[in-house]
Amino acid sequence: VGLISYDAAGKQRWKTPFDPLATLMGHAASPILIGGSIVVQADQSYDSYIAAFDPANGEIRWKIARRDGPGWATPLLYEPPGASPQVVTARAGWFAGHRLSDGKRMWESNSLSPAVVASPVVEGDTVYVFGYGYSPDSGFEGLFALRDKDGDGRLTREEYGGQAFPGQNALRGSARLDGDHDGVLTQDEWLTVVRSNTAPSSLVAFRFDGD
Repeated sequence: VGLISYDAAGKQRWKTPFDPLATLMGHAASPILIGGSIVVQADQSYDSYIAAFDPANGEIRWKIARRDGPGWATPLLYEPPGASPQVVTARAGWFAGHRLSDGKRMWESNSLSPAVVASPVVEGDTVYVFGYGYSPDSGFEGLFALRDKDGDGRLTREEYGGQAFPGQNALRGSARLDGDHDGVLTQDEWLTVVRSNTAPSSLVAFRFDGD
């Protein structure tokens, strides 16, 4: 995982490696080149951050910690007239703006759905963000019982790592990234994950007001 730069002939110019990302489905947010910096949004189960890099050599210019939680939406640039340019970000539940010059968080709002994959879109002074959630009767609780063969309320690697079935990756990822990260998924840990994603899907429009 990281950034790699090539010249027009395909020769590698530089490479900046990242630490492995703690997400179920890897890093999907695209880097963006804005204001003379490469900006990367890396939201994950823990140690989330947003960072800016020098496109000439890959050196880091700033790095700001973010609220932990997965997200796969690509950030965007918002340039309010007469104010500081902002990097607008969306991730599980949260919408935020970071100052482009140094990454400082300027504002945030806990008003999105729990899963944000689609990237936000800005038009004039309004940004649109779509996120989705699961209904209470989604059947995810039954996935745990389906694999808990010995009925002990715990899923080991042998129980959740067999042949493919709907939700297998979610069970494996939750065992590795949620709770105590020990690779064993308890029923309480799984229900915590399920409940954190139980919410309506929504398309939300925000209007910016100055800075």
